[in-house]
Amino acid sequence: MTHPTPYYRRLAATPEIEIVLDGTSLRVPADAPVLPSLMALGIEAWSGRNRQAQPLCLMGACFQCTAVVDGRPGQRLCRTPARQGMSIGSEQADG
Repeated sequence: MTHPTPYYRRLAATPEIEIVLDGTSLRVPADAPVLPSLMALGIEAWSGRNRQAQPLCLMGACFQCTAVVDGRPGQRLCRTPARQGMSIGSEQADG
């Protein structure tokens, strides 16, 4: 697959690891931020806290991409590097 931007081309050239997203195993580039890696796989609407499509800042300011990572809630997927075997699950919305 040809990626449209240099960032995605660089991700495509990085060795892959396996992560688990809501029980589904996925192969993503090692050490790349999780959210852009998911977007490169075509998983664009996934947001750990609010699964409705919300604008994502991709720099850690909006907190729309928080999820439970390896049992720790509130982790921002745009700032969290992918690690072999990491488990990512959705958080429950407040209220």
